[in-house]
Amino acid sequence: MSEYVIAKYLRLSLEDADLDPAEKAESNSIFNQRRLIDDVISTKFAGKAVKVLEFADDGRSGTNFERPGVTKLLDLAKEGKINCIIVKDFSRWGRDYIAVSDYLEQIFPFLQIRFISVNDDYDSETLQYGSAGMVDVGFKNIMHDLYCKELSQKMRLTKQQLFAAGKYHSSFAFYGYKKSPTEKYKLIVDKDTAAIVRKVFLWADSGKTTTEIAKMLNDKKVPPPMAALAKQKGFKQYLKDDNYGKIWTSASVRRILKDERYTGKSIYGRTKVKSIGSKRSVQQPEDQWVVVPDMLPVVISQSVYDSVQPKLKRHVKAKNDKTDRLFSGNIRCGHCGYALAYHPAKYPYYQCHTHTVTDVDCYGNRILEEELEQAVLTMAKKHAAAIVDADTEIDSHRNDNGKLTHDFRLKLARLQRKKSNLLAKNNELFEALIDGKISDTDYREKTAFNTEQVGSLQAEIDRIATEIEKLTPTQKDNTEHKILARLLSLEHMDKPLVDSLVKSVKIYLGGKIQVVWNFSCFHDIMISDEGDSSNAEVSNRVWLYYCSDAGWEELNRVRDGVTDCASKMGLTVIGESFDNAGFSITAKGFKEMQRAVRQGRVDKVIVPTLDGVSKTTNAYRAFEKAILKRDIKFYDMHGNLIIGE
Repeated sequence: MSEYVIAKYLRLSLEDADLDPAEKAESNSIFNQRRLIDDVISTKFAGKAVKVLEFADDGRSGTNFERPGVTKLLDLAKEGKINCIIVKDFSRWGRDYIAVSDYLEQIFPFLQIRFISVNDDYDSETLQYGSAGMVDVGFKNIMHDLYCKELSQKMRLTKQQLFAAGKYHSSFAFYGYKKSPTEKYKLIVDKDTAAIVRKVFLWADSGKTTTEIAKMLNDKKVPPPMAALAKQKGFKQYLKDDNYGKIWTSASVRRILKDERYTGKSIYGRTKVKSIGSKRSVQQPEDQWVVVPDMLPVVISQSVYDSVQPKLKRHVKAKNDKTDRLFSGNIRCGHCGYALAYHPAKYPYYQCHTHTVTDVDCYGNRILEEELEQAVLTMAKKHAAAIVDADTEIDSHRNDNGKLTHDFRLKLARLQRKKSNLLAKNNELFEALIDGKISDTDYREKTAFNTEQVGSLQAEIDRIATEIEKLTPTQKDNTEHKILARLLSLEHMDKPLVDSLVKSVKIYLGGKIQVVWNFSCFHDIMISDEGDSSNAEVSNRVWLYYCSDAGWEELNRVRDGVTDCASKMGLTVIGESFDNAGFSITAKGFKEMQRAVRQGRVDKVIVPTLDGVSKTTNAYRAFEKAILKRDIKFYDMHGNLIIGE
């Protein structure tokens, strides 16, 4: 990175009362944060050539890091395009104590990013031992975390009291209703959507299935609840690029038919957020609901509602709370965005059924559970192998530096003894001054000299302590190494393992599989150059390696040869390395190529040739074994396969 890049990060949980979308693009608090950080930049970086980028999340919670602004910032940070991040205070970056600590103590130091929190008087560049040694930093982060949990509990109790009084306090009215323009907390009937609700109940009462009703609504081009809400409120953030939320499904029809609020009852507490900051909700038992009758305008009579419920049960298969379906809740169609249904056949499979309710291009999109399991396990092992290889390489360096660590410890002990002796001499001088054995002038001169020496020794002690810390493996390193090593030995996956590793899976026609992982931030940064998703069909990534001892002109000619070969084969070049010398397995450029292979970043490698290389040496055999183990294919510059099958 040629220029010094500073990232300003601004966040506000809720919009200010004076924020009018028609007049202003952001809140006053965001403006004040920007002004404060700009003042710090002009002071701390005065006279320096810097590039300043700004990232903001207005109206976003700090309890998680699923925010557009922070996501863009972290993407650039992973690419090495950010040198420094500045926030107003720690709570602006996040209110999750553990996650914020991970960023301060592990991720940002690993990425060599300076972090400044203005109001907390925190600057990672001026800390000798990192943020881990600052008690006040940890305490503040804990307080921010506790504040969120206490506030969440108070808000839950307040909402419960409002709903018990028949006051509707949710952000948006549910389908069939709209918020009163004159009275706060009051819902009124939306004539257009309420008419659809009545038709749905009428069709269901006449014996039609939810699938048949969904198809009828889609054929009539009736906007589904999500699309109706987007049109009503004038926003589209809930509608994705795929068809999710844009069509009626059996599930969306069933939700309407099961919603007793249409009979005029106010119901609160049907679901509960899984944890603070989580976007997942869990169903609550009916005895924990707050139900108050005759609080909403009636759309459906109680008799019609009661008549429909038994007919719904005939079309619902029994469902167990515990399931052995590996990808239940994690798998979706990559075309329409809806969940794939599980089929417990002899060879269980998942299939998209959206085509039964509307015309979409995902007809026949299905995959065997066993095929999906092996594809995901293979990708997970590939990532794990890259991390284990990196850890092994680090461990080997630590072993090689064992003597250096021992020497550092001996030197540290000597310096600490010298420091103790000087401090003891200052005590002796003070006693001599009290006894009248030395003058005040002698005392000041000698103690000043000793104090200066103590300062120099302390600086050297701090430097050596930092070096020792770098060379000492942590317990966390060892634990993660064992977990990942265990993953490499597995042949099959179980449901808990899938849930811990996989955030979501998308299936496409033609067999393409896209996986979004639940990897920790630290591992995600280490192993991923493309983001947080993996594709099972990624097989065209190539690394170019070239060398020549005949000068730069010949080296460029060879480079053109391997580049043309990659272009003709339709491969995507993700990196290249070279050696301005003859072919050698131990050369710097060749080792860089091997490192890319070990990290799982490539599937193919193109080299000028391997002719003339002795294939009987131990070094070559080890190299070839590693290539074959990872199923990497080596080609020469003419496209001939020279290693691999």
